[in-house]
Formats: sequence, structure tokens, C-alpha cells
Amino acid sequence: MMRADADRTDLEVADQVRRMYWGAVLARQVERVGKDTLARMEVTLQLTESLYKNSAGKVSKPITWTPKSWWSRYARWWRRSRRTP
Repeated sequence: MMRADADRTDLEVADQVRRMYWGAVLARQVERVGKDTLARMEVTLQLTESLYKNSAGKVSKPITWTPKSWWSRYARWWRRSRRTP
């Protein structure tokens, strides 16, 4: 009975160590992603501020792209490519 309790305790310790290790690995990856995201957002903010302050980069017509427009062009191309001469 005591031996079974000792084995169970060893297994619990091994499980806890494994969970803590992978938790640390995950935390390190989340930190890297967070720092990368923060750097990208800061660059975006700087770019936006410079465009706003300098009033450069004006767009006369927004770019419009929708999945439907892509699909209709593809379907049209596909129908034309299937025609027999």
C-alpha cells in the first residue's frame, strides 16, 4: 500500500514538472509573439501619424475587393476556358 502511494506521488511529481516545463515554453512563445505584435503596432502608429501630419499618401478611390468579385471573375474565366471552338 505504501509503495503504491509512493509510485503515485512520483508520477504526480513527474506530471507537475512536465506541466510546468511546457507552461514555461508556452509563456516564452506568447511573450515573443506579444513583443513582435507590439513592435508592428508601434510602426503602424508611427506610419499613420506621419501620413496624417504630413497629409501625404492621399487616396482618391479606395481599393475594393470582395470574395464575390474574385469568384465571379474566376467563374467567368472557367466557363470561357471550357468552351469548345
